[in-house]
Amino acid sequence: ELEHRSSELGLSAQVHFMGTRSDTPDILSALDVFCLTSHNEANPVSILEALSTEVPVVATDVGSVSLTVQPGKTGFLAEPGSSEAVSGFVLTLLEDAQLSRTLGEGGRLEVAHHWSLEAMVKGYENLISDIYAKKCKAPLRPGFTVTHVQAKRPVE
Repeated sequence: ELEHRSSELGLSAQVHFMGTRSDTPDILSALDVFCLTSHNEANPVSILEALSTEVPVVATDVGSVSLTVQPGKTGFLAEPGSSEAVSGFVLTLLEDAQLSRTLGEGGRLEVAHHWSLEAMVKGYENLISDIYAKKCKAPLRPGFTVTHVQAKRPVE
């Protein structure tokens, strides 16, 4: 239905329906801007994937999207349904290569520092320690600490 509508609007050359892909990082890194204009989201992994490839993000401010898309640091947020704001942010990024690079680099750092495997494991370690301390009214005893886990590849 979307392909048909795209054709009706004369957008077939500009809109590509790519289906299931295994080369997502390669595709994302070829983008100038990643847009996610949902009316409802939780914390979409697609934003993390785009940010990890240094692509700035323009998204609607729904759910917990603002945890990763930080205006002026990793991209821009627009109110849901505001096509004017979204298009304005996209044009800003397309017209200002330095800003686009800066936000892209900021996005990569955000993912590396706050959304990497190491950061997630550390978060779980803290959560488990907090739960244990509250339940037992004591910190974890020596010998019962949470084992640290490292990713196979270092985060750059």
